[in-house]
Amino acid sequence: MTPTNVLLVDGKDATQQELWTVDDVAGYLRSSRSWVYKSVARGELPSLRIGGMLRFLPDQVQAAVLSAAEAGGAS
Repeated sequence: MTPTNVLLVDGKDATQQELWTVDDVAGYLRSSRSWVYKSVARGELPSLRIGGMLRFLPDQVQAAVLSAAEAGGAS
């Protein structure tokens, strides 16, 4: 049975992806938690708010990193 309410992000079923936490993103990027929060606030990292929690789709984080690298580096 196919669910009728499916969250699509970039044409993919986001309900089937594991969500990353701030700690996961900081570890992946080898940065601090505060850098992750500031990057979200500046609009540099795409994120999802679920209640009071900040979560990330790994594909979107990786795409943002590649985009920043192609644009001349991350801040």
